[in-house]
Amino acid sequence: MKINKQQIRKGFTLVELLVVVAIIAVLAGLATPATLGALKRANAAEATSNSKQIWQYLIQFDQDMGRFPDDATATLLAPLNDKAYTLTGNSNNYYKQLLVSVGDSEKIFYAKGSAQSLVKPDGDITNNSECLKAGECGFDYVLREAGIGFGAGSNSATIIAGAPTSTTAGQYTEDYGNKAILLAIDGSAGQYNLVDGIPQTTGGKEVYATATGIYAANPVIISPE
Repeated sequence: MKINKQQIRKGFTLVELLVVVAIIAVLAGLATPATLGALKRANAAEATSNSKQIWQYLIQFDQDMGRFPDDATATLLAPLNDKAYTLTGNSNNYYKQLLVSVGDSEKIFYAKGSAQSLVKPDGDITNNSECLKAGECGFDYVLREAGIGFGAGSNSATIIAGAPTSTTAGQYTEDYGNKAILLAIDGSAGQYNLVDGIPQTTGGKEVYATATGIYAANPVIISPE
């Protein structure tokens, strides 16, 4: 039986390959936005979970110290600070006060998407240079005024921490779908819309402005390192 050479195909034609490549490109284009959206939601969910664990540390700290971490509590913690942590300056250091007194997990301060949160904390809190070192903290920290913190008895709607932080204090990146995760004193972690990186209330006011009625004066937002 003779076989017609025209019936034998050794591969795809150039046209067929181009069609396949075009189809793959279209499918990839359709899938990418959905994949990115899912990643953003997952990162926001992780930051929300971590913020609630930070809140638990803060409430325990307040029960012991009478307020949230600030410059005065840093001084009071000196006898317990056997690892010689720096306890003021940036949010990494203010959060170290929680690790001196009430907890031992630095991993809860991670927030992927923050400009400063470059790596997941490795859990090493043995000394000042390792504990919440630069790049391991993704949450900012809010003081009532310079050097003075809020406390559990302050307005329950007061925002005390947020992510994903940008390089400008009080502003946030768009990595969570143009929303910021902001932690309030009552333990709620809400998603706030951003306008030019600045979180807004449902009434369209800037969250950290005195016009919201939450703050008696503009608070001091301490960025991470």
